Amino acid sequence: MKHLRKIIYGITTAALLVATFTTSTYAWLNFSAKAEVSGFSFTATSGLGFQISIDNEHYKSRLTANEVKYSMLMSFRPDVYSLDETGEKLYKVNELGQKVEMTIEEVNQDITDNIQLLPVTTKNGRDFTNLFEGKTYVSDGKYLEFYVYFRTTSRLASDGLTYDIYLNGEDKVGDGGEVLSPVSITSATTLVPLRADMNTIGYDPVTHEKSLRNLTRGEDIEVYSSNALRFSTTESANMVTKDGSGNPIYELDDQNNPKLDEQGNPIPVMAYQTVEDSSLIFELNDTEHLYKDLGSYASNYDESTSPYSEKYYLYSSNCNAMYTYYNRLKTKAPLTSRLPDYESLPTTIKSLTNKDDAGNLIYDKITTLSSGEDAKKVTFRFWLEGWDADCFDGLTNNISVGLSFGSKKIN
Repeated sequence: MKHLRKIIYGITTAALLVATFTTSTYAWLNFSAKAEVSGFSFTATSGLGFQISIDNEHYKSRLTANEVKYSMLMSFRPDVYSLDETGEKLYKVNELGQKVEMTIEEVNQDITDNIQLLPVTTKNGRDFTNLFEGKTYVSDGKYLEFYVYFRTTSRLASDGLTYDIYLNGEDKVGDGGEVLSPVSITSATTLVPLRADMNTIGYDPVTHEKSLRNLTRGEDIEVYSSNALRFSTTESANMVTKDGSGNPIYELDDQNNPKLDEQGNPIPVMAYQTVEDSSLIFELNDTEHLYKDLGSYASNYDESTSPYSEKYYLYSSNCNAMYTYYNRLKTKAPLTSRLPDYESLPTTIKSLTNKDDAGNLIYDKITTLSSGEDAKKVTFRFWLEGWDADCFDGLTNNISVGLSFGSKKIN
């Protein structure tokens, strides 16, 4: 995994986000029904060391549920939605081009009407396509995106404070004595009657062994929507904007000459840009039903090299419930020619509690903050992974997601 850093000092600060994704009847195989995203319940709280914001101006230790909803809509359509100068009210451009203040009921309705969870896929956590390689964007409303700015509480470079921010995988006690729950993803059981034969994974709860399981038309299968959910984090930093040749772009005065700072140097145009190789993809299965996961990506994994191994059950198309069911049900439109190459599958983080040989926890940082520096912007994206074995016909129940953040002082 990228960007691994051993925790030597304890978790010192934390932020928490909790979301509930309410889906309507989700008919994957029709590629038409909408999986609505509604009923959000977000909060965000920070402790010692850093603060958070949705506009990079108004920083605080706690974001309200409504503020996170504002961030969702501003990511969805930045040309339509914007904050007022206080950072507490959301405005929408109406049909007449006028900016009007929205009520929270209108905010909730716009999320319900416009943001969906439909099967998409990505190799980097930023660029998305459907399973037939057609590009899709956040403005299409087929996946969820929002962003949060992080900065150190201290604004003095002379303090020399640096913190790594992580997703928390274990119960922790914060500096204020509050109990910080780990990241959790859960959903209710969906019982799906099969309309065609399929292959899937069988699991023995006593021996904990997996096996290839064949189900026939008319049987039922338990599906957990949360096991098809992926999310990613992408870090952005305020950096010098450059032209196509790699030269800095400078601010211009009325005479079209570069503006100069107090030392007589030209002032570059600054903008938040994605930090290279900063995206992480998280594949965290239902925390209450750990052994109900039907597998990871369908791919062309060569099962003959390691038959019935852990990789076989995760990546072989032969035991992938979604893939085998779809191809047998839709014989005239199989996914065979679209099957992902195993070697090209993205690396996903399946656990937040990995340890090194000495028993120390290893965390994947999502950003690093230093006192006196500009804030970092972290974009969160949630989607239903279309190639996941659990991305199945009939996902109808809520997906509850709790994201908690820990920070570690590294100097």
